[in-house]
Amino acid sequence: MELSLADYVTLGEQLRDPNPNITVQRDRALAFADHLFGKFPNDPDVTALRARHCRMRGELPTALALTQRGLALHPDHNGLLRLQYSLQRQVGDHDAAEQTLLLLFLNDEHAGQIAGYLAQTNTPRVVLGPGEHFYPGWLHLDLCPHDERYIPFDAREALLMPSASMETVFSEHMIEHISYDQGLFLAQEIFRVLKPGGRVRLATPDLARTCSLAADALNETQRNYVDFINQSFGGDYNNRASFPINNMFFTYSHAFVYDEITLRELLERAGFTAVTRQMPRSSPNAELNNLEMHHLLGHPWVEDFQTLVLEAQKP
Repeated sequence: MELSLADYVTLGEQLRDPNPNITVQRDRALAFADHLFGKFPNDPDVTALRARHCRMRGELPTALALTQRGLALHPDHNGLLRLQYSLQRQVGDHDAAEQTLLLLFLNDEHAGQIAGYLAQTNTPRVVLGPGEHFYPGWLHLDLCPHDERYIPFDAREALLMPSASMETVFSEHMIEHISYDQGLFLAQEIFRVLKPGGRVRLATPDLARTCSLAADALNETQRNYVDFINQSFGGDYNNRASFPINNMFFTYSHAFVYDEITLRELLERAGFTAVTRQMPRSSPNAELNNLEMHHLLGHPWVEDFQTLVLEAQKP
């Protein structure tokens, strides 16, 4: 069966970030996008695809020029507008980005949903990557929306909301699925959209806890965790710690796993202060208490062992 141009664009999107840490994959994916662009240089979806690949490689001026060229031919193409918005945010041209955001609020269905939410609530809060979990009163952004209440969201892109518009941002077991550089951009975006005094809470797998399993002598909790993971994922059943360690890095499509120091530094690089470590489902701040839901997928003690939770504040 012959593939359509839309099929090839979809394939190119699937190749865009198979693993952001493997250079050869990025090179092959860009070559595929270059080939399509050479054949269809005026197609807006192909232009957006090639620009996204350039952005993934850090070639921001090239990506922005491609996007602007595409918009000159197709000024109402939402995919190009979204990409231009993200690139403008990434290069620090926030005034231009705000103008692009106004166009998206008018033309883009999902950007319009966000604008509607912001107009209707006095306590704007957003959860990034909630999966199937629903938080009443919160704005839900997810790569794979669970139903119509959720808005499509790619954590590698800029947040479709004005600066200083949110009071609280929460994300659980999501930031580890993007590269460190993408995670830093996300943290900067979270900082930007929070109001002064606003707070962020991030929950993610704990690299230090995972690596501690490689010790010669494990305590009871560590041994129980190793055995639980091995039995859950069909690995070796004789309590070999190498299986759950590798499982953490390779089973879930993780791109970068954080320890406390690295995640704390990432938040501070983004501008946050008052970074504190908290236990899952526990916070001294009422609006951030009992938010984690990942424990519902297994046993609470497993999530408590493997999850790192940090809170921080925008000055």
